[in-house]
Amino acid sequence: MNRLIIHLPLLESLPGGAERLPPEMRRILQRGNRFDCGEREALAMLMQSAPLPAPAVLSRLAGYGGEDPPPGWWLRFDPVRLIPDLTAVWLDRAMPLDFGSEAMRPVVEELQTMFRAEGLQWNPEPGDRFGLLGLDEDPACSFSSPDEVHGKRLDDVLPEGPGGARWRGLINESQMIFHQFRPLSRADQQGVGLWFWGPGKMPAPASPRQPLRVVDGAGSARMRGLANWLGVPLADPETRFDKVAEAACLVHWPLQSTDLDTSLERLSRHWLVPAARAQRRGRLAEIFVVGSTGYWRLGRLAPMMFWRRQAGGFETSEGMR
Repeated sequence: MNRLIIHLPLLESLPGGAERLPPEMRRILQRGNRFDCGEREALAMLMQSAPLPAPAVLSRLAGYGGEDPPPGWWLRFDPVRLIPDLTAVWLDRAMPLDFGSEAMRPVVEELQTMFRAEGLQWNPEPGDRFGLLGLDEDPACSFSSPDEVHGKRLDDVLPEGPGGARWRGLINESQMIFHQFRPLSRADQQGVGLWFWGPGKMPAPASPRQPLRVVDGAGSARMRGLANWLGVPLADPETRFDKVAEAACLVHWPLQSTDLDTSLERLSRHWLVPAARAQRRGRLAEIFVVGSTGYWRLGRLAPMMFWRRQAGGFETSEGMR
């Protein structure tokens, strides 16, 4: 293998910063070189592929392996928790709702009516935990991902731009629909609403310049879509470093596990420790760790840079001393 790419969304905002990481990962970030850039830009460059499609497009491509996907623009939405207090409404993480379940049918029917009034169609399948809307054109506004808005005031992160009013209205209306079907037995005051994000236009299929394998540690529709778009294999989540024969490997490992420390230790044990060992023995050229605002590169000489004691790029940490 020439290069290992570890994708850790939101790594830079990890609670506790670099000190929260297992020792091998800390060493990689300390001794590697940090480069600031966008997440999609970094992944496309490191995989040596064309610019990556938007998140909604990748989600749509998840169900189109070997088939021609539908053209046009796509927009994704996820149900998110909304927490009100005396001053504002705050956004929590996405909720794991099954839109295709029998229990959700009344809510889904009301949401479908809401969308039809806007000339939009949505037909969820069993197991769907997010929705996709086909659009005739660019929605003409800016959206933020659920990860980007987590913990922020709703009013500060609503869609902006010439077309923003339409989507702000649908966010508000979806809250009322979920509230209408809210169980009376619930004592908390949390609400639920739809969060729209990730718009993009369906591109032509692409392929990386060298053999690549994608390992998805979270069952992400976007990673399935990425593998389908590139025409590369999607490996089992239990795959380990020593089982990959391709020249390059992308490992997607979100940091949203309920047991974060165990998840990080598993990543270190299955991937980073054997990768660092292979690099010291000359069998792996480069290790990359990609976050949300940039990436770290560990070349063959980097492990010898013992004087480096800081891991830059973290929002909540000043680096390792």
